[in-house]
Parts: sequence; structure tokens; C-alpha cells
Amino acid sequence: MTANWFDDDDRLTEELGLALAEHGPTPEQAEMLMVGYDLVMGDTLEAALIHDSGAETLATVRSATDGARTMAYAVDDVEIEFELIGGRVVGHVDSPRPGTIRLEQPTLTGPAVDEVAPDDLGSFEFPLRLPATFRLRFVDEAGRSIATGWIDGPHQTIDGR
Repeated sequence: MTANWFDDDDRLTEELGLALAEHGPTPEQAEMLMVGYDLVMGDTLEAALIHDSGAETLATVRSATDGARTMAYAVDDVEIEFELIGGRVVGHVDSPRPGTIRLEQPTLTGPAVDEVAPDDLGSFEFPLRLPATFRLRFVDEAGRSIATGWIDGPHQTIDGR
């Protein structure tokens, strides 16, 4: 159940400000908390969802038996494709180029960002340590930042939670 003020942007901003003042997060965590609720997105291109096997499964009669979910997001010449399986996010960045891929989760209790460099083919993998909502962000060498939409949790974690 969400709080009655959760859908009120002004009240949500006020509550986030109070939480930041009370808990004193690191600057990275504060940025993630605010970005996590889409209050700040000025430096990032938001990629469009172009495929979600979860939507297909809902439209059919529970055909997925392995629990895997594949998703793809695209903007301009970059596509981020990934699969959620066994507590991991496994994927690749199409149009591979040097950069980093980040798994971002809005949280004050742990690391908000996990980061890896995709290999030469654009492949990457993250263990999900928290079952919370997350998104992926690709930042290339030039500093161009592209983010997927938020993928709502809870998700299976690497330790089976």
C-alpha cells in the first residue's frame, strides 16, 4: 500500500527532502533517490521500451515457464537489450562502443549504483542484490547518458530472495 501523498508531486518532493535531511545520504545516493522518482532527468536520454516479454506473457496464457524476462530499449542508434534470469541481469548494448553500463536502484540502505564496462561485443552482466525497482544507464566515452525506464520490483535476487 502506498502513502496517500505518493501521487502528489509537491508532497512527494517535500517527503524526499525530509528523508534526505534526516538520513544524510552520500551525494550519489541523494542523486539516485531524486532520479529514482524521475524528478531529475536533465542529463540523460530516456530510451523507449521496444520489447518486453513480460507483456507478451500477460497477453497469453502463462506460457513462460523458466521465469526469464527479456526487455529491449532504444534511442537513436543505441539499443540496450537484457534478460532477467536467476537473480541476474544479462544483456548487451547494441552499437557497441566504449563506456559503462550502470544498474541503478533508488535506495538509502545500500549502494545505489553498480557499474561495469561492457566487453568488446557490448555484453554485460549484473547480479541483483536488492529486489527493488531498477533501471540501466549506458554512459559512453563522450559522456552521453542513455537510461532505460524503471523496471518495477520485486525481482528475484542472486541469493534467491
